[in-house]
Amino acid sequence: YLKERTLESENLRYSYPDPNDTGIFEYTDEDLVFSPFNLSFHYGRTISEHWDVGGCFGYHYLRMKQETEIITSIGEQTSPHGNTYTLWESSHKSGMLNRHILYIMPEATLYWFRERRAAMYSKLGLGVELVVEKRVFTNPKSLALVSGEPHFCFQISPVGVEAGGEYLRVFVELGYGAQGTFQVGIRYILREPENFKE
Repeated sequence: YLKERTLESENLRYSYPDPNDTGIFEYTDEDLVFSPFNLSFHYGRTISEHWDVGGCFGYHYLRMKQETEIITSIGEQTSPHGNTYTLWESSHKSGMLNRHILYIMPEATLYWFRERRAAMYSKLGLGVELVVEKRVFTNPKSLALVSGEPHFCFQISPVGVEAGGEYLRVFVELGYGAQGTFQVGIRYILREPENFKE
């Protein structure tokens, strides 16, 4: 009995049957091979001394190496003691995952102070993103699998600082969400806001 319970081979596993068992399980390990890249465009309009409203359109890309173990139920076996076991067969796949994300979000920006050459603000954005994934398995070699789904997305940036000239500035943001945790960019002011402090 103990020998039966511990019987395993490289590609065959035994266990008790699960009433919720669908017969196939996948376990995937992912290793990042290309640092996430995020490019976004923002447009905002000043509506008061402390508030801007606008929107953002962005693109996010990352590339990962995937190792997938697929465990499939191939039947059952009953021991001489009357115990029934499920037989599992294990196989492996490896390949690359390319993930492309397009997102669009309305945004609201609260300026804590706003002067001619510097400002500090917080920002909130809520919107939708389209996630497109392309998986290419190289071992065993197979055709690329492409899937795409829309999802809710957001961006919360508690701290943002901009500095520079009256019309062209550099900004830095710390936050969390679709645009990442750290952003650096260039902001161009199309017209002189009426609410700048002298």
